[in-house]
Amino acid sequence: AEPGIEHELILSIAAAEAALADAKKSASKIVVEQGQFVKVSRNAKGITTREVLTEKWSDWVDYWAVDWDNKNDTFHNEWQIYRTRKNPALELEVRHGYTEPGNYTIVVKVIDILGNDTTKTLQATATSK
Repeated sequence: AEPGIEHELILSIAAAEAALADAKKSASKIVVEQGQFVKVSRNAKGITTREVLTEKWSDWVDYWAVDWDNKNDTFHNEWQIYRTRKNPALELEVRHGYTEPGNYTIVVKVIDILGNDTTKTLQATATSK
């Protein structure tokens, strides 16, 4: 791995185990196995462990954002939630209140852990109380 890179992506378990065998101290590699990301680690005693990092669909989401009142132009990132090392959990629900009744176009943008993004446009009607 390059300096400053904590994890390196390797596409086979055999390649990861071979790379870890050459390590003189504890190390870890990220591996793609049957469509799942797996962290293969070797501790200082030479014991190798595997941890599946993508067990459910939401594990693939890196962050997501919402434009609450899209005007058919540029996406305006008015709310977002993303993973951090200190807080890897990701909220999967958000609520928003509108000050004026009316019809609104909501755009949700989702970015996965590979950097791919997708958007979904929704229509909503806000009514007065």
